[in-house]
Amino acid sequence: MPLTRAFGLVIDSDLALPELPPGEGQPDVVVRTKRASALARPDFYNVAREGDTLVAELDGIRFEVEGGEAVTIHAPPGRAGDEIRAWLLGTVSAALIVQRGRLPLHANAVALDGGAAAFVGPSGAGKSTLAAMLAARGHDILCDDICAIDPAGPAVHRGIPRVKLWDAAVDALGVDRGTLEPVVAGEGKWQMPLAKGEAMRPPPPLQLKRIYLLEVGEARIEKVTGAEAARLVLDNAYRWEVANQWHGGDAWIFERCLDLARQADVYRFARPLDFARSGEALDLLEAHLARG
Repeated sequence: MPLTRAFGLVIDSDLALPELPPGEGQPDVVVRTKRASALARPDFYNVAREGDTLVAELDGIRFEVEGGEAVTIHAPPGRAGDEIRAWLLGTVSAALIVQRGRLPLHANAVALDGGAAAFVGPSGAGKSTLAAMLAARGHDILCDDICAIDPAGPAVHRGIPRVKLWDAAVDALGVDRGTLEPVVAGEGKWQMPLAKGEAMRPPPPLQLKRIYLLEVGEARIEKVTGAEAARLVLDNAYRWEVANQWHGGDAWIFERCLDLARQADVYRFARPLDFARSGEALDLLEAHLARG
């Protein structure tokens, strides 16, 4: 299989990863698949550390993530590639990111003039829909769902060049579902690819300058400081139960999140969920982003 790239890492995988752009050079991560018997509890979600390896049993598939450099996938016969990739490009990627000393945020990010802004919020907050809307207005979306933050800077690495959208968002955006690939067949969630020209370039990581928490309400942007800003960032660390297996546990995540709250400007961004009124909120956000 050809090399691919995501989160600042070159990946050598024997499992096809069509979501990722090509990579070049020496691989940072090697992914290998092995046949396995079905797990005793196929619906089990469990992550645990065994030495330098994170063992994750996810939806009947066993992943072993070692030292931020290797992933071994034990998949029983009959498991579809999209099911395996959904976990590999989500929870398992978060483990790789943490093992390499980076912090994963549950966020997407957009390039600014000389930096980046991240948008955080719980599942269902509309992060991916907002990313798709910004992409449609010509913005360079760096990542969606998982934002890999290098503490030095802090800086954002380009992630997977796609946004994942539910049926309602796809329809509201006027996108033909027939042009999209499902994330997992039959689940009603679709992958909308981002601009290939941007995704194919291996840019350096961009300094994270701003963090916006998505909320529902009349369009407004309010700055958050102090303990409230720190809590906002802490609440949006991605897969805490995975991240706290490394670097001393909860204390490492806590310190990285505090550092982000100190180094980046933090805001609340409220906007109505009514698609017919989204233009006003996007205009407000674009004006705010343009301040640099």
